[in-house]
Amino acid sequence: MMMQRQVFAALLLGLGLCAKGLFAQAVIPQSLAGVEARSSTRLPFGIADPVRFQSIYEAATLSFADNRRINGLRLRMDGERGAMNSKQFLTIDVWISTSYVEASGASENFDQNHGNDRVKVLNFEKVVLPALDLLDPALLPRPFELELDFNRINGHATNYGLTPVRVGREVPKSLVVDIHVLEQPGGAYWMDTPFMCTSPSQSFSDPLENCLTGSGQALQLTASDDIRAGGAVTYEIRNLPADAPFAVIISSIPGGQIAGLPLPLHLGGPAPILGLPADGCFVYLNPLSVRSAAGDPAGFGTLSFTVPADLNLVDQQVYAQAFCIDISANTLGIVTSHRLSSLICGPLRVARVVGTGPAFGGSGAVTLGAALVMELY
Repeated sequence: MMMQRQVFAALLLGLGLCAKGLFAQAVIPQSLAGVEARSSTRLPFGIADPVRFQSIYEAATLSFADNRRINGLRLRMDGERGAMNSKQFLTIDVWISTSYVEASGASENFDQNHGNDRVKVLNFEKVVLPALDLLDPALLPRPFELELDFNRINGHATNYGLTPVRVGREVPKSLVVDIHVLEQPGGAYWMDTPFMCTSPSQSFSDPLENCLTGSGQALQLTASDDIRAGGAVTYEIRNLPADAPFAVIISSIPGGQIAGLPLPLHLGGPAPILGLPADGCFVYLNPLSVRSAAGDPAGFGTLSFTVPADLNLVDQQVYAQAFCIDISANTLGIVTSHRLSSLICGPLRVARVVGTGPAFGGSGAVTLGAALVMELY
């Protein structure tokens, strides 16, 4: 046993991880380092009841993949909720482990999400939540101001990491941080958390595109700015003829072919593909899905598509184009829009499991894409 401990210590020394302060601090999820998340939560510190708040972070959301010592963590409060009053005294326990459970497979049962290396790093700790002033939006996000130091148990930190020394065993997939608030006073206290995200969009038009309605307007197609796997994308179409039927097509690729013909496909010219010309109008996509509706008297319409709950879609583009019927526009009676590409921005590969109240027991509610933003040190 002594020899095993010496070998393990030598491995840590070789990686430069044995003493506090010898490695960089790590923000998790790493994509939110220096960035305010778009969501907030009153849990686990903003209600008067006991709360168990378990955060699961997949390896892709961590800025480290080596064995490392974790001395403690600092939590980041939400910067957009304004000033917050101090709260004292809270009593909390904290457990930490690696896990073979991915965020998308998180169980409602807290214990099933932990690995066999689960260790208690804080025990019946008394905590004071600091008072926070209103922060200038230009200074967001807030610093990590709530520190939970693990050096209080047995006088030393936890030798711990995403890839502990496990000869012949699979590398863990996730890091689990499990906070138990055993008792706390009432009062709101908002924590920074991912859930919503930002989906930038970009338009594309063929240089020859000049597809106008009978009133001389081009269709304007826009997408919602928070497109997440397992959620929905909503498209808005403007400049439709009053009460006109319209459709939106979506695709996972920006071009390709349709009916054996290369895209973009011009619907006009001396030999129009559909027999009747619609000069300046183009088809840009081979549809993966199509939905249709009727616009309102003001020329506005919306359509929504469900995005599959597949985390492999995150950071992929979804492409869309709108069409409407307008017999006064051209001989074909069809008007097409530009092509729009939008990023599927989330959810992040994190999850939270939350139970509240004196009798929350061993299970809680799972939310994919949400977790506490923290800094490990």
